[in-house]
Order: sequence, then C-alpha cells, then structure tokens
Amino acid sequence: MKTVKQLWLCVMDQVRWYVRLPATQKRTAELYFSAAERARVAAAEIDTLRGDAARTGNELDGLRQKLAQDAQRSFSGLTPAETERLALLAEELGEAAQAVGKILRHGYQNSSPFGGPSNQVQLERELGDVKVAIDLLTAAGDVRAGDIHARRRQKRRSVARWLRHQGQGQ
Repeated sequence: MKTVKQLWLCVMDQVRWYVRLPATQKRTAELYFSAAERARVAAAEIDTLRGDAARTGNELDGLRQKLAQDAQRSFSGLTPAETERLALLAEELGEAAQAVGKILRHGYQNSSPFGGPSNQVQLERELGDVKVAIDLLTAAGDVRAGDIHARRRQKRRSVARWLRHQGQGQ
C-alpha cells in the first residue's frame, strides 16, 4: 500500500503532466483521465488510508485540503479568483481600446448609426470600468496601489518629451 506522501507525489505528477500538455492533447487526455477524476481518485485513496488508520485524521485532512487547493490553481499558479480579476481587467482594457479606435476613426462626438451614446461617453464608461477592475486587483492585494501611483508619476515625466501637442490647449 502506498503511503500518503507517495500518493500525494503521484497525484501532483499527474496534475503537472496534464497542465504541460498542448491544448490539442489536453482534449484527448481529458477523455481518458481528467484532472478532476485524478483528484477524486486521490481523495478516495486518502479515505482508504484513513480507514486503515495509517495516519492521524488531522494529517489526512491537511493533505486533502492541500489537494483541493492545488486542484483549483491553474497551471500559472493563479487561483480562480485571481484569474477572474485578471480576465475582467483584460476585457475592460479591450473595450477601452475599442472605444479609442472608434474615436480615432470617427471623432469624439459621433456615435453608432444605430443609436447610443457618443464615442466620448462610451470611452468614459469604459475607462470607469477599467478603474473598477484595477480597484478589485488592488483591494485583493494582486497589485499595489502605491506602486501604480509611483509608476504613473514616473511615466508622466518620461513621456513629456515625446508628446508634441500636449500643453498647447489642444
């Protein structure tokens, strides 16, 4: 019979193997033995070990909790919550970029021929959405507000030499 440590190492090897596969091979691998199934098998084996009284209950509970946490992390080590916040930021930045593109093509005051707010209002909305995403990242501790503000001040000074039309009332 495997020890708890051997079992844990086996499960983690399977998870590492799975996350390194290219996307095309992952689909095939999922048909045979998904990561969730591997976690269920490991949990069942831990339950068997618990029944055999090979380890103390607290030790096994700790291993089960660690297994559950590791199963929730993506290949990049991000939790589902971190992934969600970054996905929101990427989405909102994309929408803001789209609004900028419309302004560059059609101007601030134009709007969609199908109705809706002006391009300027749409950009303001999207920038507000970006700020919400940044607020979520800072509130969760994913990024530091102080570092963001320090970089903002630094960028304002460094970009000034490249901006030809700012400060001229335009």
